[in-house]
Amino acid sequence: GLAHGLEAGAFSALVVLAAWFGTEAAAGYQIAQSLIALGFRGAIGFGVAGAVRVGRAIGRQDHTEATMAGWTGVGMATLSVGMISAAFILWPGILSKIYTSDQSVLGIAQAAIMIAGVVLFFDGLQGVLVGLLRAMGDAWTPVFIHAVAFWGVALPTAVWFGFVMDYGANGLMWGMACGVACAALIALARFHQLSRRGV
Repeated sequence: GLAHGLEAGAFSALVVLAAWFGTEAAAGYQIAQSLIALGFRGAIGFGVAGAVRVGRAIGRQDHTEATMAGWTGVGMATLSVGMISAAFILWPGILSKIYTSDQSVLGIAQAAIMIAGVVLFFDGLQGVLVGLLRAMGDAWTPVFIHAVAFWGVALPTAVWFGFVMDYGANGLMWGMACGVACAALIALARFHQLSRRGV
């Protein structure tokens, strides 16, 4: 619950910060965030399935099966989220028009959606990996990951890009991309470590 609160709180804080750039910027940013949330559901599906299989294998003391199930979940999630991320990057105009016909919002949303493709890829990956860590009994590492990646990296970087470098809402999205990439890399390293250690 604490890990989820840290992640959701950081995403919500960025939505609030986007409002400082005006209503159009906030609307465009929120469209991209909404699409990330939709795409993230596919990754979580594979993450839950992988976590169940890993947990069952650990219960049987089958280290080989636990490792195989975990990496299979990571691979399937990477493939599915990768395809959705590619759609964000290739067709931001089509996706943004699902939400609005306001031309001032569309321009902001299209740019934000392209960056959201990068965010979604790493966010989906870290979401799966932290689920696998929990299935292996490592409940506190996800809390550490979310605290460092979202509050130590994503928010400060977003503020830097958005306000200091004056990239606006797109800067906030790039900050979140840095944060989720950090989370994915730490979670990947931890899962690799635990999978080599044995049950």
